[in-house]
Amino acid sequence: MVSLPSRRKMKYTLEAYGFLAPALVILITFIIYPVLNLFYISFFDWRGLGAKEFVFLDNYKMILQREEFRQVLKNTIIYILGVVPTTMVLSLIAAVLLNTKIRLKSFYRTSIFSPTAISFVATGIIWVWMFNSDYGLVNRVLEALGFSPLDWLKSTSYAMLAVIIATVWARVGYFMVIYLAGLQTIPEEYYEAAEVDGATSFRKFLHITLPLLKPTHVLVLVMLTIFSFRDFDQIYTMTGGGPLMSTTTLAYYIYVLSFERFRFSEGATVAVILLFFVIAVQYLQRKVFGDEAIY
Repeated sequence: MVSLPSRRKMKYTLEAYGFLAPALVILITFIIYPVLNLFYISFFDWRGLGAKEFVFLDNYKMILQREEFRQVLKNTIIYILGVVPTTMVLSLIAAVLLNTKIRLKSFYRTSIFSPTAISFVATGIIWVWMFNSDYGLVNRVLEALGFSPLDWLKSTSYAMLAVIIATVWARVGYFMVIYLAGLQTIPEEYYEAAEVDGATSFRKFLHITLPLLKPTHVLVLVMLTIFSFRDFDQIYTMTGGGPLMSTTTLAYYIYVLSFERFRFSEGATVAVILLFFVIAVQYLQRKVFGDEAIY
């Protein structure tokens, strides 16, 4: 016979699983099952229709040996190295400046944050106009400064830079808010004690603000890295991966293989490789930063 405490515990357990059930259904349906299905498809030769031919690891060998894949991997690394540190630095600078007593603080804060309310598709379209070689604002500014106009989005040398600029512009406001939240947690007493000791504003920033923002730095770094690995929209709208695949990253390469070339098994293989890259980078960040990398 089941005791009363055991019945109560069973009741609470069933209630807990009842509350968790909707989230678990969504998690299994839209995350766990698609990931497992990616692994499954990557072991076959499949074009989306017809029978699947089991090839085991042949897709991985073929993708890793392909020169095109190495170019895409290089593009991804350049993109991440361009977006992540630039966004972190600009977000931190904006947060520090807006955390001081300045006029029109709310206006500046809203102006910097507002791009985050725009979808990346709309952001991409805006920057396509901005970088237009004939009437774009960027080239007009360059001409006013005495430089020659550039064909930004059709140049293999400048297209990636244009995409990085657009992405940074769209993300600075979001991470500025995170840095502002981190700045609010630093006790004002530290700054007051430093002023008594005669510390300048730069020294207070260097020896108080930066060290005490370390958990925030780690959070921003982890989030930006994950976001940058999966970025697709702005590349699709601005360059379509071109010219000559110079802006094709791993995330966009999955789309090219799956929905332009209809090589779904190869697209799944690249998706699995991308997943392992993300896991490896997060593991490395965990090792470097320790418990502060856990969020």
